[in-house]
Amino acid sequence: MPTPLLLRVGSVLGWIWYHVIPLRRNDALIAVARAFPEKTPEEHRRIVKANFVHLVRALFEVVGFVAYPVERLKKLVRFEGLAEPVLAARAEGRGTVCLSAHIGSFELSMGTFHFLTGVPIVIVARIPKGGISRSLLEAVRDRTGMIVLPPKGSLPKVVHALTEERRILGFVTDQNMPKKRGVFVDFLGEIACTTPGFSVIARKSGAIVVPGWNERLADGTHLGHFGPPITLSTDPNPRVAALNDTWRVSQMTEAWIRAKPEQWFWVHRRWKSKPDAGQVVRTARGLEVWGQGRVGVLLDRDGTINRELGHSVLAPDELELIPGAADAIRRLNETGVVVAVTTNQAPVGRGQITEADLDAIHQRMRELLAKEGAHIDAIDYCPHHPTEGLGAFKTACECRKPSPGLLNTATKRWGLNPRVSLFVGDRDTDVKAARAAGYPVTLVSNGWAHKPWEPPTEPPDHIAESLPDAIDRFLEKRFGGRTE
Repeated sequence: MPTPLLLRVGSVLGWIWYHVIPLRRNDALIAVARAFPEKTPEEHRRIVKANFVHLVRALFEVVGFVAYPVERLKKLVRFEGLAEPVLAARAEGRGTVCLSAHIGSFELSMGTFHFLTGVPIVIVARIPKGGISRSLLEAVRDRTGMIVLPPKGSLPKVVHALTEERRILGFVTDQNMPKKRGVFVDFLGEIACTTPGFSVIARKSGAIVVPGWNERLADGTHLGHFGPPITLSTDPNPRVAALNDTWRVSQMTEAWIRAKPEQWFWVHRRWKSKPDAGQVVRTARGLEVWGQGRVGVLLDRDGTINRELGHSVLAPDELELIPGAADAIRRLNETGVVVAVTTNQAPVGRGQITEADLDAIHQRMRELLAKEGAHIDAIDYCPHHPTEGLGAFKTACECRKPSPGLLNTATKRWGLNPRVSLFVGDRDTDVKAARAAGYPVTLVSNGWAHKPWEPPTEPPDHIAESLPDAIDRFLEKRFGGRTE
């Protein structure tokens, strides 16, 4: 079918689908309204009407792919940013995981890429038992040499195809997954069970990962927007790394869909699987335990993040990070865990430094953390002292640890659930404050520079050698798995 005719027929049949045979119309309208609450109901209907036209056209193109001459395919589909990294990876003896979604015409594009470059392709998909779908799949496979593997038990064959044959794996990440095979991340306004399979496959095969999407242009041709290759999470806990990768790719996919909403597969029941109570999920707010609330880690400052000197830090150049502290905080940042500092700073109350001086010290801490890719979401401090404070700073306040005021402030600000969160400090006052605020508490023992660390008189829930050790244990408790 010539492209102009295909566009006209698609318009007619898409109109009939929406108005006369409203199969999945309500599902699509509900999903679009949830994803675009800022749009009007009329705009939602306009998107779905255009979407039905697009889906009909895409179906005709997939069927036509079997018979289209190669020259027509080369005129119909173009790519930006995909061939270069794929061919470079092949020259290095590596395959490529090509991440995409059901936007534009993914099936047409992946098949055409083979003719444009000669690179063999493998996909993982449910294989129909018979009928037209099975016949169409076999026709596409015969024409392109594409390997089609069933999802169950295919990992070794996929890894072999990527490592030994240096194929492209076409991998879509926007389908609903059964609970046991996916992780839950926020997607277009609701939690969706999403495959982390691309992350596992890329790590096992050493393949590069190139994300991208296909756009149908106004003239009926297609443009693939791909690259550059992405770097996977470096978290040493494989379950944490898989969630981080899946969250990042889901956000990229959402951006593609928001750019061309009429070209996504809205009729798919993407949000069918629901998380169980107590399951870890990644939302737009950060890491949460489903039904229990948001996860955070509250940190003491001196002796936990920076060296305890035996005297107060009175100038920015006196603040020295404890080795490994920045990396531990970066891991929490990447995983969506709120990181807040709660610290007693009586030197302000004593008149040794001003609050502006303290701000400069904290700015120095932020700069040192930023050099290692980490950041603190907030710093709460108490400037008071009950006996040594000057003027209004001499008070028995509720914010100075061991009172829980600072921790309660952070809890309320970020909407944290203390029971699924953690406080990390280095001394008795931290244990007492955490207990009063309802937080599990871990003390670290490697932060004192002036003398050997002294175990507390009131035992914490756990004693760790360092902040990295404390965060390892915390993430293992939340996610399972072991740090590698």
